[in-house]
Amino acid sequence: NVVEVREAGLLDFATEIYLDSLLFQERLLTDELKAAHLLQGQTAIQVTVNGAPVKEHAIDASFLGPFLMHLQDLVNATAQAIQGIPTQRGAVHSHVQDENKLYLSALMPTSFGLNFQMPDEQKATLFPEVVNVSAVEAMTDLLNGDNGTEGISYLVSHPRIKKHYERLVHLVSERKADLQVRTQSLPLGVHLSSTQAGEISAWLDNFVSEERSVRVVGFLTAANLRLESFEIVDFEGKIYSGKMAKHVVNWAIRYINSKVIAEMRMTILAHKETSIESNPSYFLRELTKPEDEGSFRSLTTQ
Repeated sequence: NVVEVREAGLLDFATEIYLDSLLFQERLLTDELKAAHLLQGQTAIQVTVNGAPVKEHAIDASFLGPFLMHLQDLVNATAQAIQGIPTQRGAVHSHVQDENKLYLSALMPTSFGLNFQMPDEQKATLFPEVVNVSAVEAMTDLLNGDNGTEGISYLVSHPRIKKHYERLVHLVSERKADLQVRTQSLPLGVHLSSTQAGEISAWLDNFVSEERSVRVVGFLTAANLRLESFEIVDFEGKIYSGKMAKHVVNWAIRYINSKVIAEMRMTILAHKETSIESNPSYFLRELTKPEDEGSFRSLTTQ
């Protein structure tokens, strides 16, 4: 037992260094082996939990239950924000829930590991062009403790994401858990320690999100169908860029290099203690040309 030998003080300094190197190489090889297994299977997301809630290969049910609920809520919230689908009374659209449902498909004998599958892309009915795993990939940004707060500001500017993210990181911090999350596009995984979760939780407590509706008249100078992004320049030369709702994408491609009227949501994150504000982020909700504004609105509200 390496731990017992070390605690007994039986290793000299050179052996300690050599042993650390071997253990590091072992971890790298183990990570690569897990990544290979993930890529060969149907797993969409793999979560490994270590820390206080885990004893050998068992986990505290009082941690696991809320964790699974918060994880699913976060995936749904992220999908909702990515797809830009309007909702009533703050409810996540039922099709978003169906397309991004996590199915616990296997447990792994490494600390405590969970494999999740998601519905087949072909099963999507309302939004067949949406690749549901994109919500999971965006969520991994939130669960990457090395990202820093600047790397997640664009996601937590959405109130629904912020709410469920706060609940998840608070649980991880409070219960002193450590997470490793792997996906098909990130098979080597990202890590979130309980310490990092606590720091993020404190950061979220001191940030408030302020939203405003903005109406801009200008020229649509760029639109990317794959990234669902846009750029509009108003008549004073100010540039507005960001993501757009899915129902706007085809209109944006059609209106490229034209004069447009843009209805956007502007979001600013403000820190309560330092008065620091993030750069505004813009989300394009509606796009019209001045001469056919009425006909477009009738199409998007059907």
